Amino acid sequence: MKLQKLIDWRLIAILAVFYTLFDLVYVGKGYLLSLLGFGRDGRNFGTVLLGGFVLDWIVVICFMTLIAISTKYFIKKRKPWSIIIAVHILGSIFIGFLIRLISDFNLFLNDQLHTGYEIKRSLAAFIAVLDLNFLIYFAMVGIIYTFYYVKQVRESEQRRIQVEDQLTETKLKLLNSKLQPHFLFNTLNTISSLMSIDTQKAQNTISDLSSFLRDILYTKSTTIKLRKELEVLNTYLEILHTRFGDHLNIEKEINPSCLKLMVPPLIIQPIIENAVKHGYSPQHSTLTIKLQINCSNDHLQIRVWNNGAPVDTSKDYFNSGVGLKNTKDRLETLYQDNFKFYLQNSAKGEGIETIIEIPRLLFKE
Repeated sequence: MKLQKLIDWRLIAILAVFYTLFDLVYVGKGYLLSLLGFGRDGRNFGTVLLGGFVLDWIVVICFMTLIAISTKYFIKKRKPWSIIIAVHILGSIFIGFLIRLISDFNLFLNDQLHTGYEIKRSLAAFIAVLDLNFLIYFAMVGIIYTFYYVKQVRESEQRRIQVEDQLTETKLKLLNSKLQPHFLFNTLNTISSLMSIDTQKAQNTISDLSSFLRDILYTKSTTIKLRKELEVLNTYLEILHTRFGDHLNIEKEINPSCLKLMVPPLIIQPIIENAVKHGYSPQHSTLTIKLQINCSNDHLQIRVWNNGAPVDTSKDYFNSGVGLKNTKDRLETLYQDNFKFYLQNSAKGEGIETIIEIPRLLFKE
């Protein structure tokens, strides 16, 4: 395994900063005590610092690097906590003993051991700072485990988001696959009725249907440019004009600045289809549909109005049939609660309107 896979250098840097701060406090304390006449002689304090604390710092960081590598191994192999705690207790004793040896060796080099080396005195010095070494060691171990825990949490969150995105895309594809046959069957019924009336119109409708299906069946993305959505919609409107002729008027008011925004594919077609289905009546043999699209800094609004008879607002139109329910399900999948989709009688007292508001998502080149 490569070295960069074994060692997390950011973690080593954090440990180095922590122990450097500790060393600075410890060294500063020793220096102040030497100035007050306690502890080491201030004249050779720099020599002791260079020979002892710097070497101590290097040894500790190297040792903690090994501990970081072993911790990564323990986590990966899911070793029992009893083993992990035992290893760290032994590690804290070993590093304390190693630092004591370094200190004794440094004192020997600086001729501090005038009376000779005494194991008993060295052992007493080792025991005197055993609690401090223990706390420092486990503070650094705590940093190591916190680092890997946070890293695991972030990786788990990234995997969760990736899985949710994949599930969202799968759900949207299933919803699209359900919507496409629904439209296809309706259009084939239209062609069937035209065959006995106007063969040329039936052939033109087949051509438009072929173009329309080519667009929607080869759309793999969960969102497309509004410009592309309107191009596909125009093909569908040609089919409607062939079917209803002069009895259907379509008006459009599209804000050009909205054309680069992203929308779910086939988001407008089911609303137009629903307006046609419920708009015609004996009192409304000629239907006018107006499509208005505007956008603000935050949202894109799609409004489809028709001059049909008022609707019963107590009914749930979004959970009956295929078109509107499918559209609502796709909006919920994509935007959760951050969208609006409602049908109401026009505030002006004539006709009904269906309104969609979704977040403003700009196409990224």
